[in-house]
Amino acid sequence: MKKLISLLLLASVVISIFSATFTFKLSSLLLLPTLTILVICALPLMTTRMSNFFSPLAYLFYWIYITVFLRMLYIIYDLPNKGYVEWTFLHNNDKTFLIWPLIVIIVGMSFFILGYFLKPLNLKNSYSLISIKDWSFSRVYLVGILCFCLSAVALFRFVSLNIENIIFLTLDNLSSHRGISDNLREYKTSAFLRLAVQLSEISFYILFTYLTLSPKKKLNISILCVLCFIIASFFYLFTQSRSGLVFMIINPFILNYLLKDRVLNFSKVLYTFTIAVLLLYGITSLREGTGLETGSISTFNIHRLADPLIAHNGGFDVSKTGLIMDYIDKNESKKFGSSFLWIPLSFIPRSIWPDKPISIDTYFGMKVYEATTYGSGAVPPGLFSELYWNFGYIGIIIGCFIFGIVFRFIEIHYLIKGNNNINSLIIYVVCFLTLGVAVFGSSINSTIVGILYKIIPLIFILNFITSSKKIVYV
Repeated sequence: MKKLISLLLLASVVISIFSATFTFKLSSLLLLPTLTILVICALPLMTTRMSNFFSPLAYLFYWIYITVFLRMLYIIYDLPNKGYVEWTFLHNNDKTFLIWPLIVIIVGMSFFILGYFLKPLNLKNSYSLISIKDWSFSRVYLVGILCFCLSAVALFRFVSLNIENIIFLTLDNLSSHRGISDNLREYKTSAFLRLAVQLSEISFYILFTYLTLSPKKKLNISILCVLCFIIASFFYLFTQSRSGLVFMIINPFILNYLLKDRVLNFSKVLYTFTIAVLLLYGITSLREGTGLETGSISTFNIHRLADPLIAHNGGFDVSKTGLIMDYIDKNESKKFGSSFLWIPLSFIPRSIWPDKPISIDTYFGMKVYEATTYGSGAVPPGLFSELYWNFGYIGIIIGCFIFGIVFRFIEIHYLIKGNNNINSLIIYVVCFLTLGVAVFGSSINSTIVGILYKIIPLIFILNFITSSKKIVYV
């Protein structure tokens, strides 16, 4: 793992030096700070004995490399084109506008790593061993059938609510589905249907684990696993959730790595990454209003395959942090924690409370990015902007430090102490692998709600299929 991190850091330095020969000013002002962010994030990875390629911090580092460093190159060199960079990242600001948010992120990341470096809990006592032998095959099979049936019915209902009937599904109405409503009272998230469909994803990971570790491969389990994968993937395709669809490809690969010998196979990495990039390319071509509609893949635009992975403001994004903080300075007063009240409110169905406040993701999407529809205009502010909105700069310092402590605790609790516990590893991959990316790139509100929606049914199912004497992992 350290060799990979070192290689990525070295590549970043070489690229930065090469870039400086073309545009010294922007490379110095923008690429040097992004390199600093990468180095700060890499410090624990390079100075400790960690060797797991998919620890939460290593996973965060990979995404920072893509969404901070490579994206900054796109901004500096106006890729894929100048108009798109202006529209997505700058909003009529000069590129040097990004210097201040870069400084804020450097300070925040420094305190995050300080929190992470605090003396960890006692690592001597690992959780009890849970292997595939502690699972009941009949209960695994029952869970697979029930989750598939329930999620299939929920998916059919969800699609029918949005396009009248699933048999009328076409690429045209699929690509226009994201704009659910421009009237808040008519906006329906169908949260319970989404939660029911999500059971197919949870079931898929459990069935996948069983097939990966069981010495006897059962045909009925294999069929159920494929069916659950199809249901979950189609749901993400229909809702055009790029991250959800990509994680359906990446997470099984990571789960397989953690469950077995933990040796990284280069050919499997390349294969998985290629499929993920192609999926991103394909789903982006269906999304209206992204500015990256790509049509069909051809030899003339094959070089743009990386655009959907890099050229957007999702995830850990410098420009988004700067634009939202600038809007807050000009238009908002400090919330002093009141924005976090959305967490309990989110569980109240909008059908019961039509005027329920919108999420902060949707709020900033409309205020800063001028989105006009509920359901497709959300732009998550990221941890730095969310903390700044509530408590100012001191909130960023304290909040990032606390998150570093929590981040390390979760890593120890599920990945290190649960090293030989398959239930703990499943919970880690499904709920906490992307914790750093989610909090830094999305929002505390959305991350907590998203984790609760997954971890509650997941723990219930794992308890159901595991021998009662072995349940010690949460």
